[in-house]
Amino acid sequence: MIKTTDGGLTWTQLPNSIDPAGNGWAKIHCRNTLECICVGGGGSVASTDDGGFTWNIENSGTTNNLSDVFYGSNYAVAVGEYGTVLRRIIVPTGAEETSDVPMIRLYPNPANDRLNITADMHGGDLITILDVSGRTIHMELISGTTSSVAINIASFSEESIW
Repeated sequence: MIKTTDGGLTWTQLPNSIDPAGNGWAKIHCRNTLECICVGGGGSVASTDDGGFTWNIENSGTTNNLSDVFYGSNYAVAVGEYGTVLRRIIVPTGAEETSDVPMIRLYPNPANDRLNITADMHGGDLITILDVSGRTIHMELISGTTSSVAINIASFSEESIW
């Protein structure tokens, strides 16, 4: 594979981008400037998340030639000969810990009558509790600076939570 960043005036060979099946790449599709996936002969699939500097060869589970690939919001679909259709779902492997995310503590768990929230809260912060369907069942606007709030959840019906 080769890459251009200047509209095609110059091209750079990308390291580790050779089709492992030896048939060449048929199609590449990029979600953005960093994330791309390509497919090729013999079921070859490779992906990159650093703009093509490194490629991860993936096991597609087929030896059929793949001819096209498309990114969706959190998946990729590849198609090929003999009606081959592959769907690759992007599964997060974890979350990075960052120091700029405020610490929030909810207790007790499980809560029966009262839910305690401790965090650095300031006037204008909004506490919103949603049920499993995404409906808002409680909203509370913080009016001053505080580090704890107790919410009476005894009035929440079981139907509104589940």
